[in-house]
Amino acid sequence: MWAGLTVGQVHVIFQIPEEYGNFEHPFVYIEWFTPFQSAIPDLGMYLVSWSTQQYRRHASIISVTQIEQSIHLLPKFG
Repeated sequence: MWAGLTVGQVHVIFQIPEEYGNFEHPFVYIEWFTPFQSAIPDLGMYLVSWSTQQYRRHASIISVTQIEQSIHLLPKFG
C-alpha cells in the first residue's frame, strides 16, 4: 500500500531564478522521516521518526511534482 513512499516535512517551496535555468515547476526543501514499517495493530497507524544521516536530519531539495499527497502526523506523547 505504501511501498516506495516516504513521509517528509516540507519547510520551503521556492522557484529557481531564471538566470540559473528554465524550471517549469517549483522546488521544495524537505526533511525526511524513516520509511513505513508495519502498522501498529491496535491503532492501524504507522510509527515514523526523523531520518538522520551523520546525526543530522536527512533533507533534500526535490521538485514539487514528486510530492504524492499530504498527510497528517500525530505526535507520540509520553
